Amino acid sequence: MEVLPNGVTGARHTLPDLPEPDFTLVDVPFQIGAEGLHPARMLRDRVRSLDLRRAALIVTASKDLSLPGLRAALVVSRNRPLLEHLSRDRFERMATSGNPIGETVMLFHTSLLPVLEASAARTRELVETARDRARRARLPDLPDERTYRDVRDHLTAMGERFRRNARALEDPQSPLRPITGVGAATGFSAFAELAAPRGDFLRWVTRCGGAGLRLNPTVVHGGTSAAWEGLYPGGQLLRVNLSEDPVAFDRGPALLRSHVEHSGGSMRPPRASVEPRRRDGGTGS
Repeated sequence: MEVLPNGVTGARHTLPDLPEPDFTLVDVPFQIGAEGLHPARMLRDRVRSLDLRRAALIVTASKDLSLPGLRAALVVSRNRPLLEHLSRDRFERMATSGNPIGETVMLFHTSLLPVLEASAARTRELVETARDRARRARLPDLPDERTYRDVRDHLTAMGERFRRNARALEDPQSPLRPITGVGAATGFSAFAELAAPRGDFLRWVTRCGGAGLRLNPTVVHGGTSAAWEGLYPGGQLLRVNLSEDPVAFDRGPALLRSHVEHSGGSMRPPRASVEPRRRDGGTGS
């Protein structure tokens, strides 16, 4: 199983050097990015090397469009037994869990991706083509051009906010610092390292949470401190929500810096880099 791309680092998992699997499942949580290689292009590159008779893609709009309560997805495969099973499963579930909104959202998301990659001058052409194809295929009606432009403008603004907040982590006065090799690229969050290490990181995080600070440390996502040390050697990492309003985002590091100083911490110069051997696939909190 592959996750493409990682929700925090924007990167692909480094696949182990193993024999060719009998079946490959590619989970695609994001296709819209804020930095670096566009996830949709990354996905196309991966699909070219897949034999879809022995593979499947699971694609969702839930994260790209910030719809966490809508568990809608597409399964793309040429494996006939799998497709037959999914068809039966869909029919059996329809009476109890059918959701026509999910189908419409996935159709809109699929037609939105070309619009986001193309120039604004081609928006009308691409929208009309998508609407026409949906009508001919007897699929739900797609929204008008104005809706596509509004969604694109919103995603552009969120991308700018994402980049602005990511740059704020580089401020020398920040109690957090970005990590070389674990750059923010897509989704809503990024890992940053606590600049003043704590003797007992998990206990310190608990105290901060009691003081009203919203922290999302690696150590509370399961496993043990030793396991996380193996994944991210030498680092005390917090996952930072980069989608917040800049005023709210800046308030977090200010409160964190105050809490570090109050508890006797001292800032230390950044180390050169952290090279994770594997990457966590979570999204923001």
